[in-house]
Amino acid sequence: MSAPDRRLTSADVDACMRLVAEAGWNQTANDWNTILTVGEGRGLFRDGQLIATAAIIPHGTVGWVCMVLVTASEQRRGYATKLLEWAGARLTGCGLTPGLDATPAGRQVYLRLGYRDIYSITRLQCDALVAQNLNGCAVRSATPEDLEAIAALDRNAFVLDRTPLLASLLRRQPGLAKAKFVGSECVGFVLGREGRRATQIGPLVAVDDTVAADLLGAVLPKIDGPAYIDVPDRHVEIHSVLRQRGFTSQRQFTRMLHGRSEPFDDAARVFALTGPEFA
Repeated sequence: MSAPDRRLTSADVDACMRLVAEAGWNQTANDWNTILTVGEGRGLFRDGQLIATAAIIPHGTVGWVCMVLVTASEQRRGYATKLLEWAGARLTGCGLTPGLDATPAGRQVYLRLGYRDIYSITRLQCDALVAQNLNGCAVRSATPEDLEAIAALDRNAFVLDRTPLLASLLRRQPGLAKAKFVGSECVGFVLGREGRRATQIGPLVAVDDTVAADLLGAVLPKIDGPAYIDVPDRHVEIHSVLRQRGFTSQRQFTRMLHGRSEPFDDAARVFALTGPEFA
């Protein structure tokens, strides 16, 4: 029996959240609203009930594929593949390269669909931060007035333009928005957002390890409760800083691009990702 599909709207967010809760994921209704504002989502329905989703977010020349969810009773019927094919066709039709962060199980599916490995990522989790003096030197709260300078650094490091997403994150959790400046130039920033299960830290972009550690020192004391952060495995020093604060490995991801094995970003300056839903 086929499942009709259509574009998702804000009226579908509650139904989307039921799929998120069933899967045990960390996204919130605010995440879904952000995705549907800066990108678009597609849903499959049976008897009027949402049974599967996927979403895409454009970032310059790359389009991010995310929120591929299928309710348990409808899995293994090809619905995830159908939605992935929609996402890929929609993005390539707009001249964008599809990208995503894959779990180990998902990676095998994506390889068959033409995606290639870019670099490995570890999600670190902490349920109770260890007290430690890591006060960020010359780090201050970031404000919406800093968006232009933050976005300039992000474009320089991430290469793609994420200004609409950065603006949304700045508004959502201003208490977790920190930046470091040298004169009028932003040399590092970190943002965060509330999660269904834990606060998600990221993105964290900085010119070097020292600035990245300073930003962590400024934002970690502001978090009450569990926290997640997705760090590329190449950043050994930052992994060490986080483990000293009580973070441990939770799961692995692989950043992948369709038909391309070269990264689009400068991984040396991207210390923490926004999360698999946002890149």
